[in-house]
Amino acid sequence: AAGGKAAMLSLLSQKGYPIPNGFVILTSAFGTDGLLTEAWEQVQTLLNQLSKEKGFKGTVAVRSSAIGEDSGRFSFAGAFETKLNVGIRSDIRKAIQDVFHSKDAPRVKSYIKAKGIAFDPKMAVIVQVMVPAEISGVLFSTDPVTCLPTMMSGAFIKGLGDQLVSGKENGQSFKLKRPKGHYQGPPELQGPARKLYKLAIRLEKELASPQDMEWALTDKKLYLLQSRPITTKSSDDLSGLEKNDSLSGDFLWSNVNFGEAIPHVMTPFTASAIEKGPIAREVSFNGTSAYGVICGRPYLNISVFASILSSMGKSNEQIIAFLDDILHLSLPPGTRIPIIPSSKGAVIKALFRLITFGWRQRMDVSKLPTLLEENPKWCRQIRRKIATVQSGQTLIELWERNLEPHLLRIWFGLMSSTNHFTTYASSLRKKLAAIVGLDDADTLLSGISKDNHLLASMGPLIGLSQLSDDRISNNQYLDQYGHRSDHELELSTPSPIENPDWLDKQLTIYRKNMPDVQSLLAAQRKKYHIAWIRLKQTSPSRVKTLRKKINQAAERSHLREQVRSEYVRVFNVWRQWALQAGLVTDLQQDIFLLKFEEVIEMLGGCHAPIQFIPDRKKAYEKYKQLPPYPTVINGSFDPFKWAADPHHRLDFYNSHASETSMPSATITGAAGSAGVAEGFVRCLEHPDDGDKLQTGDILVTTQTNIGWTLVFPKCAAIITDVGAPLSHASIVARELGIPAVVGCGNATMLLKTSDRVRVDGTQGKVEIL
Repeated sequence: AAGGKAAMLSLLSQKGYPIPNGFVILTSAFGTDGLLTEAWEQVQTLLNQLSKEKGFKGTVAVRSSAIGEDSGRFSFAGAFETKLNVGIRSDIRKAIQDVFHSKDAPRVKSYIKAKGIAFDPKMAVIVQVMVPAEISGVLFSTDPVTCLPTMMSGAFIKGLGDQLVSGKENGQSFKLKRPKGHYQGPPELQGPARKLYKLAIRLEKELASPQDMEWALTDKKLYLLQSRPITTKSSDDLSGLEKNDSLSGDFLWSNVNFGEAIPHVMTPFTASAIEKGPIAREVSFNGTSAYGVICGRPYLNISVFASILSSMGKSNEQIIAFLDDILHLSLPPGTRIPIIPSSKGAVIKALFRLITFGWRQRMDVSKLPTLLEENPKWCRQIRRKIATVQSGQTLIELWERNLEPHLLRIWFGLMSSTNHFTTYASSLRKKLAAIVGLDDADTLLSGISKDNHLLASMGPLIGLSQLSDDRISNNQYLDQYGHRSDHELELSTPSPIENPDWLDKQLTIYRKNMPDVQSLLAAQRKKYHIAWIRLKQTSPSRVKTLRKKINQAAERSHLREQVRSEYVRVFNVWRQWALQAGLVTDLQQDIFLLKFEEVIEMLGGCHAPIQFIPDRKKAYEKYKQLPPYPTVINGSFDPFKWAADPHHRLDFYNSHASETSMPSATITGAAGSAGVAEGFVRCLEHPDDGDKLQTGDILVTTQTNIGWTLVFPKCAAIITDVGAPLSHASIVARELGIPAVVGCGNATMLLKTSDRVRVDGTQGKVEIL
């Protein structure tokens, strides 16, 4: 109702920014011919109030505020009229009419057509006290051309800024260098530059994106006239899919943690849902989040972690070694991780947030067993509630009071158990490898040692074995494992429990050609006992201590996998909530083409987000056609340009290099599961193609998750582009005793079906025979 510009000015005013006072004439105050009579009477009353302000000189600025103007995607810069130095007694009504009717100008129609805007930019009008500017200017808090966050760039002119903003004058250029705001430019702005820098830093942090600011100086006082997201090279648009955080600055990105969990392009709803998680909300450095989205796919901003380590005095080489140890992030030799500029205060703040975040996780670990035990019952109860809801407001209340608090507890539990296990197991793996070698070390850490109880990730596979032998019923299987699938974190995708044919199909495949899973597990248990005997013989004095540590590692591994399973179960409840929202709003499955916040708007009665659905549907289909993006991205990334290159790499993309050469035919990765196997390659894109896999084949794929578990027993070995020694593929492969080399980067490009290879899961190498 107020338009983009007025909404932003209102927000800035409420937050205490130096905004010239004024008022907004809403879109509802105008008819076809302009301002309504009753609205004009209200305008006159408000003008009289403004005239009584201290220092008022008798004139105002009348400015446009169209729907969509100054948004993250559309600026409408210079498209609408602005009237300055308007007298409140003589010219004001005509000025309001002129600004209102400028929405019909040919230049506006041309802009709408060029941008493909699907909605009518209705017009609201802003009336503000006129600032008699001595100097006026613009400032970009991040360089709009290079997108480098290290330098702010701007321009200014003497007097009013309308000529500068409209592009009729270039003005004088200046720069402000982070982290301290060092000024480079003409002397006229030397004095106020510090105030301007602080204002830009505050704006960027509070609005969570780089800003394009308009400002004015008069009598040594700085006024903020406008602020909008930078749209010159925007990282986001209305599709919700074309959000590209690689354009937000010079960072190093990795999806090694997300690639398995979310292997495909996310819908806008899922993308916005993941942003509500602990990493996106809690982990940041100097205003930059550790979580980002690159054209529909989730990535970790490695520069955030590297910058924290750098501030602690670590060198680039030490940082890379640390990240490789914790995240198993393999970078090409000579890679320099971009560091985010910061002040001492920003470093202290980031460290404090990390310590607080870690403390909260440790507090949650002790509560996890009870939470996990109660979760299935809670999910059944909340599902029944959701199914009966017929009003949008009730759904909102159900989210705020029940689903969101519970989801966050489980989410933090997942973070807690993952960190609790990963750092401990990684350290213990090194110690055991030094004593008995990597092969035995991985066997001892396979999880078998915990009272012969299997990991939750093995549940769907063992469940099929039990179902095949009539030890459990279909309903029992679906109740325990029906929430797990290869798309389990994509909220738009049905889970097995929703598909009545899924279980019968899997059971048919299992009975037709699946090896005896129990025999595989028995062989691995035997291997575990032999490894344990060797450990006792090699290091008898440390057996008692190592036994305790191995059992602790097993307990932590089981806890992490169980939390992951229950976390997915709650995510499945969130999917049902979204489906019910689709019923309430009549959007059905199209609800997933809206962001979560837009769904809340729809449930509250605002139907404006519907206009985005057609474009997002096209964008979603467009991005689904692309191959998985590189595991590591350095700098800015255009997925279409990258995919069009016949020599594109899947392991590493570097925008700073003039060309990216293909690696040699030698394939190396991380040692995922020990052992050596030879066989013929079978390249598969999806676990549904598992019936093409012959017993004894070497599975080669981009990444694996829980959905692939059902085909693992047929494999002689597993090779993936994405993954780490403590990721899903590695853990399940070790449990079954199948050699695996993970995180190879380019295996799917270098290998093709029917190639014969030798897989060395102990050394992390694949030899093409």
